[in-house]
Amino acid sequence: MGLLRSRLVSKPGVWVGAVAGMVGVCLLAAAEAPLEGVKSETPSTQSETDKAEPAADRSSDKAAEKPAEKSGEKSAEKSADKSAEKPAATTAPTTGPTTSPSTQPAVATHTVKPGKLSFVVNGEGVFLADDPFEVRLKLEAHSGTLIIASAAPNRSTVKKGDTLLELDPVYINRDVAAAENELTAAKAALAKAESDSVLGEQADALAMRIQQQETKNAEAAVKWWEQVDGPQMLTSAELQVKVSRANVEDQEDELDQLKKMYKGEDLTSQTADIVLKRSVRQLDVSKTLSKMNEERSEKTESHSYPIARQGIQDSLELSKQRLESLKVSQALAAVLRKTALTTTKLALASSEKKLNDLKKDQALFSVKAPSDGVVLYGYSSGGSWTGADPKTMRVGERLSSGSVVMTLFKPGDLKVELTVAESQSAWVKGGAKARVTPLAFPDLNYDGTCAAPAPKPGAGSLSFATSINVGDVDPRIVPGMRATVRVDGGDLDGVLLVPVGAVSGGKVWLHGKDGQDTQKEVVTGRSDGKMIEIKQGLSEGDQVLPEGKK
Repeated sequence: MGLLRSRLVSKPGVWVGAVAGMVGVCLLAAAEAPLEGVKSETPSTQSETDKAEPAADRSSDKAAEKPAEKSGEKSAEKSADKSAEKPAATTAPTTGPTTSPSTQPAVATHTVKPGKLSFVVNGEGVFLADDPFEVRLKLEAHSGTLIIASAAPNRSTVKKGDTLLELDPVYINRDVAAAENELTAAKAALAKAESDSVLGEQADALAMRIQQQETKNAEAAVKWWEQVDGPQMLTSAELQVKVSRANVEDQEDELDQLKKMYKGEDLTSQTADIVLKRSVRQLDVSKTLSKMNEERSEKTESHSYPIARQGIQDSLELSKQRLESLKVSQALAAVLRKTALTTTKLALASSEKKLNDLKKDQALFSVKAPSDGVVLYGYSSGGSWTGADPKTMRVGERLSSGSVVMTLFKPGDLKVELTVAESQSAWVKGGAKARVTPLAFPDLNYDGTCAAPAPKPGAGSLSFATSINVGDVDPRIVPGMRATVRVDGGDLDGVLLVPVGAVSGGKVWLHGKDGQDTQKEVVTGRSDGKMIEIKQGLSEGDQVLPEGKK
């Protein structure tokens, strides 16, 4: 140990280099290790220390064994000084502040600066006939079988007036004949209903007049009863009683007179007896009749008279009730006649419409070409061609009502329909320029003009369709062929831009020079789907988080 200490003391450069190397390694390990690991050395620190100590010992031993020439000592001191300076230089950065670890990743930002937005819509469109004639079997009334009798060949050229489609007319002719018979019956039913309405009104008027007269007669009967018939009925009964009583009195007086007369005269007893007996019998009869008249008078006054009076009054009330009932029944009958007449008129109108519709359907059984053109089986729907199988158009095949079976178009007179996403619909303005290249003929290119996009019906997300007028095209191109389309929607240059993902809810995250992130409101403009214009809220050179803050 004494010898080693003397060697280290005699060689101060070696000593300083060894100590500096050990201190630098320890400081580097302390900076990289976590706080809780400060008390214990890491394996890497121990290995570096172990390597540094033998190196220092070996260099000092070798220096002590060499002859103590001044030149050798000077060279050893210079090498030791150099070795001591190198660790000090490499470890100097590790002795700096440890508050911001050197392993923290940098924040990704986007610098706000002016740029250019290009609004270009690329897509695949479809060629459509500009003014096609579609053979649509839209039948109004006929529901029978539609059988093909003849059809123009697919892709054939026809002239104006040529037959495009002929259907078997057997079933439609039957329907038309039946509809004509139905119309004739409906006309006859209407004539009868009109006549019944007139006769019914006349019959109602007559019945009403009769019933009203009957009611008037009943009212007059009551009046006459109260004034004449009733009082006379009572008076007559009283007169009969008085007459009967007077007759009895007359008979009694006559009998008394006869008795006196026969008593003084000298008549035979036989004659007296006859006269007196006759007078007595007449008196008895008169008394009986008088009693009967008295009883009949009492009955008339207490029984017959009230019944007769009530009967007259009831007849009047019954007549009034019949009059009111007749009014109600006639009102109902008038409504029924009116509704029956209206129903008959509607039936006639329905029969006329049915016959007219069937005649229109009958006209569709033979379709003529309205102009020169080319025939294509099927039709264009939603950017695709539908129903183009020639097998379905052979003679004897059955067709369905409402379907378009063929299309007549003028070769070269086509347009292109392009479906545009909702997010790009504002890019396409009416009059925008477009470049069209048929997929089947990539060597052909057409410059066209776009119409303003219109909403396109269909399931799923909302989309728009624009029609592109490309003028006359190659006759080889037919409806249904597809083409690549490029629409130039214009440019927007010299505007501040940020990534679309940086804006959320009208706000962006601004990254400051102090490393802090703050949220800021902005006013946005147009976007091309990747970058978006910032009208207000940011300045050139600002740093924003391109994807916002999660």
